[in-house]
Amino acid sequence: MIIKKHEFNSRWLGRPVGIVQDVEAVRRADPQFEKEAAAFDWVELRTTKRQPGDGLAFHDMGFFYGDTNVCFRLNLREVKAPSSTNDLKVISAAEEPFEVDTTNLAPFEFERFNGLPGMTQEAVDRRCAMIANDTLKTNPETSVRVLYKDQPQGWFCAEAHSASIYLTVAGMYKDAVVSGLIMYQVALRSYAAQGFRAGWAGFGVRNNAVHNIYGWIGARFHETRESWFRLASEI
Repeated sequence: MIIKKHEFNSRWLGRPVGIVQDVEAVRRADPQFEKEAAAFDWVELRTTKRQPGDGLAFHDMGFFYGDTNVCFRLNLREVKAPSSTNDLKVISAAEEPFEVDTTNLAPFEFERFNGLPGMTQEAVDRRCAMIANDTLKTNPETSVRVLYKDQPQGWFCAEAHSASIYLTVAGMYKDAVVSGLIMYQVALRSYAAQGFRAGWAGFGVRNNAVHNIYGWIGARFHETRESWFRLASEI
């Protein structure tokens, strides 16, 4: 199998979406690829090991470049506290259940899907909210909200993996009065307080704000992952 169904993205868009499993088959223009691709409205290819000639090879197979994800690891125990933590607190979904919706959500402007033909900001924001709510259900202890003077400022949803944690998705509310840096610091330090040592994730290369936050708090950027897309029609 060269392409498999991407279950989450298919659920998000309500149509069949594929993800390439065998990048080598695309590089060598395997005829089986076209047969499998016909079953999907669009197909995504992700690779961390770009080879000379990949751009042309992927283009010849109908793909266009979408985005690059910057992957990192972080020592949670070394995340510095904000200069002042007065009136700031963290509450997990296990303590006080919550859901994420797009009503008062700051837009996710730098997701890899933003530039796809026919894509809307509402759809991208809805996808991030879906990811958050899925994580809330399975990992309530590590899905948290940051409050300032008892008003929600943002949220961080993460998946626990033994002593480490996958930093799945985070968001800010439109009316937040604290900075993204402070929200991230407080949330990440709460994971260290739970006993987690390391966190890892990735973000879109165009997201300078998040890049600066993770750089400032000491993340180690270790690889990049490109996303390429092939669309049968507009989203």
